[in-house]
Amino acid sequence: MKFDKLKPNLQELNLNGVKKAASRVAHVRIRLSRGQWIGVIAGLVVVTVLLVILLRPRPAAVVLPVVAVEPVTTEDVNIYGDYVGRIRAQQFVEIRARVEGYLEKMLFAEGTYIRKGQTLFVIDPRVYRARVDKAKAQLNKARAQALKAKRDLDRIRPLFEQSAASQLELDNATAAYESAVADVAVVSAANESAIASEWKRYGLARHADVIFGQEVGSKANSIATMLACGYESRKVMMVGDAMGDAQAAAANGVAFVPILPGREADSWRRLQEEALPKLLHGTFSPAYQAELLAALRSALHG
Repeated sequence: MKFDKLKPNLQELNLNGVKKAASRVAHVRIRLSRGQWIGVIAGLVVVTVLLVILLRPRPAAVVLPVVAVEPVTTEDVNIYGDYVGRIRAQQFVEIRARVEGYLEKMLFAEGTYIRKGQTLFVIDPRVYRARVDKAKAQLNKARAQALKAKRDLDRIRPLFEQSAASQLELDNATAAYESAVADVAVVSAANESAIASEWKRYGLARHADVIFGQEVGSKANSIATMLACGYESRKVMMVGDAMGDAQAAAANGVAFVPILPGREADSWRRLQEEALPKLLHGTFSPAYQAELLAALRSALHG
């Protein structure tokens, strides 16, 4: 079967003839009332809604969680808390060494009871022993100079009486003896090097024969060290401005002359013109000492 014969020949097609044939076809007009239009529109709306409902995507299936159920019970629950705290002993004692040095031993156990006067630490004593030996050597040297000055004075006096020595020689010998017998020892609770530095700064170091600092021990111990070198207690005088100084002097049985606060110039004048001559002549009596102590108490307590 040949289908080519069925194809129209567009070149031989008469368009005017087609138009005339179409004009002879009967025209059909459909007229609808208002109610019918409303019905048509309502039908279209219903069809649209049905299409939307039928064609909408279905929601994913919801997976319900598995829940374990237990009966309710009551019980005690411990409540914990973290806090920052500090533990401190009921009695806190701070121990400070009065001298510097290397710690050799600790003679107690932490947390144990200790007694009054018990030795707690041992500091390397070699440095301080050397300083004490040096101080003793200086005192012995001063003592030897005093003996030499006394011999020179004893030798000059007869020569002066015989007019074999001048007044100048006698005066020099007397001054040398008085200077030798009146040795000046600095006793302080401060460090020895600090004392020496301060005395040098004010030009007083040349007047001091020996310096006892905290390395030697207490002031009372320093005086005891001097007495152990051969000084007689009745010829030793301590000068200070505190009752602690007076107590250190009394502990060793030596004289004490106070420098009164606010009356320093008068105190030094009294020392030179009154107290020192009494000491040298052996007339420094207990009554005079009590008078000096009373003046110091009055000055300190105002």
